[in-house]
Order: sequence, then C-alpha cells, then structure tokens
Amino acid sequence: MIDHLYGTKPCPAPTLDISSTPNPEYEEWESKDNYLICWLLNSLTPDVAQQVVGHPTCHSTWTAIEDICGAHNRAKIQICRTNLQTTRKAGRVFPRCVIPCVYVH
Repeated sequence: MIDHLYGTKPCPAPTLDISSTPNPEYEEWESKDNYLICWLLNSLTPDVAQQVVGHPTCHSTWTAIEDICGAHNRAKIQICRTNLQTTRKAGRVFPRCVIPCVYVH
C-alpha cells in the first residue's frame, strides 16, 4: 500500500483489451487507492483535509499534504530562527548568552 502513497505503483489500464474487458488489477488498485484516500482524509485535521479533498489519487493527495505541512513547518522554523536571533538577555544576543551556560557543565 505504500506504493500507492509514493506513486511507485502506477495505475493499471482499466480494461484488458480493446473489447473493454474489465481489468481486475485496475479494480483492485482503484479500491486500495480510494481506501487510502479515505484513510488519509480522516486522519487529517479538518482545515488540512479541506485543502486536499478532491485529489484523484492517494499519491496526489499525499503530495498535497506534504506541500501544505512542509510549508507550515518551514514557516515555523523561520519564525523560531528569527525569535532566537532577536532574543536578548542582559543586553546580549541569544547565542552569546547561551554559550557561557554551555561551557559551565
């Protein structure tokens, strides 16, 4: 099932030949993919789920989740960096006020 998530198991053709005989592998793939989409959507917070609902495959849903969460994490990391860089104690910038504490131990 992880193949569906990462997109490494491509979707088989819906039919076996030109006579439109249904492909059982396609039906199995489609069933698993839909199951995983439902599982992903039900595992998300409502605000994230609203942003990714409607993607046609599990892989595209997962990629959208990565994009959304990755962007939020990058923004949080940048905010933390900025906060650390501007934190002062006794008039000293954060790294300079922490370094003496580190060497005490």
